[in-house]
Amino acid sequence: MVNLNAEWVMVKTSPDELRAYLLSDELFWPVGHDERLTIGSLILAYKKLEAQISGSQIAELEKYGQAIQDVRERWRSNWGKKAHMEFLSRMHLWGDFLGSLFSNPKGQLGRYAYEVRLRVMLELLRDELLSTSKDATRQLSQLDSGLRSYSSDGPFIWEDQLEKVFPKLEYWFLYITFPEQ
Repeated sequence: MVNLNAEWVMVKTSPDELRAYLLSDELFWPVGHDERLTIGSLILAYKKLEAQISGSQIAELEKYGQAIQDVRERWRSNWGKKAHMEFLSRMHLWGDFLGSLFSNPKGQLGRYAYEVRLRVMLELLRDELLSTSKDATRQLSQLDSGLRSYSSDGPFIWEDQLEKVFPKLEYWFLYITFPEQ
């Protein structure tokens, strides 16, 4: 089984840290030893845990999930603003990675399985935005078009246990392969 310590740190510390984070100007809020809280990293950690835990851990995760949801509802406007800031930041990083991938495939293909977390977070953040700008939507569509034209259908690239929470229709970029270079 995959080590989920980082995900648990994120989820367990978030209810106590979220209010201060949402009211701050910081996009990346330190929690734990090396973790950085963002809306996207929190949702991703929760989904990874949801897919891989069992037994009494499910009730524990649900308890933290409810506490996080309570903060989200209480500070919805701030949550949405933070999600928007993160969406733009992650899209920029994703675009930079894709540019590197397309210009230097041999040097970047090995990083795709890690870097694609940026695109996963973009998908997760869409539901958290209060509104989406046409420019951001257009830019993400362009990035997706470039990736689709450069790749083909393939097997799920993350741990098998995660496949059930990242379906192919919505998370197609986790189910691709690249031509041999």
